[in-house]
Amino acid sequence: MKKVQITGYGGSGKTTLANNLSQKLHIPHYEIDGLFWLENWQMKNTELFTREIGHIVATESWIICGAYNKILKGRIPKQADTIVVLCYPLRIIFWRSLKRTVQRAMTHKRLWGTNYESRTNLLLRPRRTHTGIMVRKYIKNGRYYFLDRAKEFASQRSIVSFNHPKELEQWLTDL
Repeated sequence: MKKVQITGYGGSGKTTLANNLSQKLHIPHYEIDGLFWLENWQMKNTELFTREIGHIVATESWIICGAYNKILKGRIPKQADTIVVLCYPLRIIFWRSLKRTVQRAMTHKRLWGTNYESRTNLLLRPRRTHTGIMVRKYIKNGRYYFLDRAKEFASQRSIVSFNHPKELEQWLTDL
């Protein structure tokens, strides 16, 4: 396990898992949102973003949390030797995401670049928060959306999926 992609809905714990795996395996970790978002929620140029990801996945080892498959056209899972998919129930990720969104908005914690969770969105336009966006995607695409996408790249890759955080904890302990 040297080239790992971690996928799942927002609030599922991708970044936390990536940090834990990075420390345990001594492999660099990249948060794809941090590479994609510029100041004031501006998206990075697709060509530049794709090139940056290409440089990362060409290296000997990495852990990348996130997917962006529509933009990257499967570039990350095609290079990964392991794809970890967090398939948690909505009730788990909703509360995790909501807690994180509220904390970020109230503490004005910086996310990526100079971006912050908007207090205005939290109070007046909750559908525009990370939690609101995640819930809509989950309802539209279903619990196993990211697992289904990973299976498209299954040949010669290990796909590990978890339906509950306790399963993930056990897997990490056993590594």
